Amino acid sequence: MKKIFIALIAFVGLLTGSFATAQTIGDVDTQNTTGGCVSIPTDLRYRSRDATTDGQISVLQDFLQAQGILNSEPTGYFGLLTFQAVKSFQQRNGLSPTGFVGPLTRGKIKAATCGDVGTIQAPVGTPMPIACAQDAKLCPDGSYVFRAGPRCGFAQCPIQTFPTPQPVLPAPTPTPSFWVDIQANGGKNGPITIPYGTAEMLIWTSRGASYCYLTPGNNTDMEKGLSGNGAFNTSNLFTDTTYTITCANSAGVTISDSILIKISHPTVNLKVNDSEGPITIPSGTAVTLTWASTGATNCSLKPGRYENGMTETNLPIISTANTSNIFVDTTYTIGCTGYAGDVVSDSATVMVDRIPQAARISITAPQQNTMVTPGISTMIRWTVDENQFDKYQIVVGNYVTNTERPLYDRVSSVDTIPSYQKYFPWNVPSTLLDDFRNGYYSYDQIKDKFYLQIKGIKNGTQIAVSNQAAFSVFYGNNY
Repeated sequence: MKKIFIALIAFVGLLTGSFATAQTIGDVDTQNTTGGCVSIPTDLRYRSRDATTDGQISVLQDFLQAQGILNSEPTGYFGLLTFQAVKSFQQRNGLSPTGFVGPLTRGKIKAATCGDVGTIQAPVGTPMPIACAQDAKLCPDGSYVFRAGPRCGFAQCPIQTFPTPQPVLPAPTPTPSFWVDIQANGGKNGPITIPYGTAEMLIWTSRGASYCYLTPGNNTDMEKGLSGNGAFNTSNLFTDTTYTITCANSAGVTISDSILIKISHPTVNLKVNDSEGPITIPSGTAVTLTWASTGATNCSLKPGRYENGMTETNLPIISTANTSNIFVDTTYTIGCTGYAGDVVSDSATVMVDRIPQAARISITAPQQNTMVTPGISTMIRWTVDENQFDKYQIVVGNYVTNTERPLYDRVSSVDTIPSYQKYFPWNVPSTLLDDFRNGYYSYDQIKDKFYLQIKGIKNGTQIAVSNQAAFSVFYGNNY
């Protein structure tokens, strides 16, 4: 019995030793064409390369080729062929065909080449990893991301950062080594405006100039031999003038700059009854003259506002004035003198309405251009279209002096004539020429410029006026 028990123990020990030896050494497949145990230490994914996996892509491709799944030589790049071969290997080995070489797939590869290495288990307390489909997502920066995590969502694309654009500053303008600049007194670049007949100081500065010259000069075409920096007083200017300074450097190169000086002239505007004219007024009425001038010292008006018609001088440059009663067409001219003696003028014409609208009065005697003799009587006759007047008034006037007064004779003034009377014997006064000279005009100036005119009066108002009968006054020994 003892012998049997000892033999049993020895047999059991022999068996135990044999099992231990089998677990430690294992069987080797001599037909394995991969050349040994394939152990891939890191996960591999689509588009991986040898350069980033320490050559593991080529090891994986060698394995897949040995398994008859990949029909191409190793390239070191995890492309579509490798991706499909991995999925085929996973499907053969009971794994989800994701194409991702993760812990489970790496374990199957190692088991196929190194023998049974047991079941790969996750650490205690850690959930088993989930094998996600390995389709790729293209990111805006050109890279790819794959599914990962417990829900197999795509990993986040890299955050793109862009450099802050820097403002482009203009290149500094180089300072020229040769230039010239001319200005008027006070640093004015021009054009400038100065009063008529006044002068101006010009100032110029330059750089790199050997000498300069100015055109025009004072009373010359050119001022020569000027320095690079200087000043020049112009003569009194009466027209717009452009001055040019030209400078030359040591190499003979020239450069120039100019300034325009403009001349201001006085201005004046004349209005009659607030109109530029011409205007028409009833005979024997007055008008209002208004004028305004700039850049002037004084003004004159011709003819004057008074009956003698003499030119008025030394009038203010802005004023309003009423004329005397006007009986003939008159053009008023206002002339204003500037600081340097230049004169500007403006005119306005007043037309006298001599044709009444109610009825016509026609002078029949004396006839046009009749000569009358002072101290001798002459007959005045007229006709009317309708006898609708209360009375008549006869006036005598002179075109040169622009004056008119009621008819008078050697005895007294002739006030009015009854409406029924159509004639009047006029005793021509011997003082007629002297009365209209006003001490200003000569006899020759006025003797041929007289006229007679008859006005129709009704209810104290002039409603009609006759034609003007021109006549001359005999200028004989008495004058």
